[in-house]
Order: sequence, then structure tokens, then C-alpha cells
Amino acid sequence: MDADGGRDEREIDGEAGDRQAPEMLIVFRVGELRLGIDVRQVREVARAIPLSSPLPNAGGVVGMITLRGESTAVVDLGVVLGLPCEQRDRRARMTAVHHNGATVCLLVDQIGGLHDVTDADLKPPPPIIADVDIRWLDHVTYSATGELIGVVNVDRIMSLVSLAGMEVETARV
Repeated sequence: MDADGGRDEREIDGEAGDRQAPEMLIVFRVGELRLGIDVRQVREVARAIPLSSPLPNAGGVVGMITLRGESTAVVDLGVVLGLPCEQRDRRARMTAVHHNGATVCLLVDQIGGLHDVTDADLKPPPPIIADVDIRWLDHVTYSATGELIGVVNVDRIMSLVSLAGMEVETARV
């Protein structure tokens, strides 16, 4: 907050663009990683459902679903991050996020809840986390129990997703 009690619109670490520090994260697990996305980017969270149009190993896009009447790409975050693929159980969720004016569903293993953050809580990511390339992280923070939470940059995640040069059509919001 600024001196007059309004929201502080500062950017973290001088990043370009209009990105603001997250105030609250939706925390989830992908493999052994505990990650979070700024709640302002999340449209909804739903149980993982069977895909109407499964795609075999298409650069992280595992299929398409109809979300609120629109065809929407489903991206397996574990595949994109290069994590071993395990069979998902009933805790798996699809997290619909905003990306470039569209909606994309990120498939995650489990939702862990909400986590409040302040600018002071956000730290630069360490150079490596559990042998995973972390160029898709903006920051890290810690849970109340001391667990590391990586703050995901959705734009960077989506830059890692490819369909061999094909554009993925997603629901417009």
C-alpha cells in the first residue's frame, strides 16, 4: 500500500510491461513441485475431465475441451516442465488461465489452496530447483510451513508449448 492507503502499483524487479506483483496465489502441485499462479490470471479451477480431442504428445498440449461453450486447449504442465508423467488421480485439476486475451487450461496434479503474498515475500528463483529448468518462474516464496512455492509466469510457460508451428485456437474471454 502507498502512503495514502491506496494500492501500490509498483512492478517487481523493474520488469517491463504492466505486470504487478501477485497479492494472492492459487497454489498447486505438479509432480514434486509446489507452484502458484497469480489469482488475477485464473478464470476458474475444475476437476480434470476426459478430453474430447486428445492429442498424442503435441508439445504439452494434450487435448481440447469445451469450456463454457468454447473449444479450449489443455496443456499438461508436467509435460511442459519436463517432469516425469505419472498417472493422475481424482485430485487432478484443470486451471483455466488468461493468456494473450484467450483462455488455456493447465492440467495440474492437485490444488493446494490460496496463499497471500507481499512484495517482501517474493524472492528471485534459485538457479535450479530439483534438476528442473526454471526460466518459467517469476519469483519464489515460502508457505507458512517453509515449503518453497514457485511463482509461475504463464506467458513463459506458454512460450514453451508448441504444436510444431501450429497456432492453438483457444477460447476468447
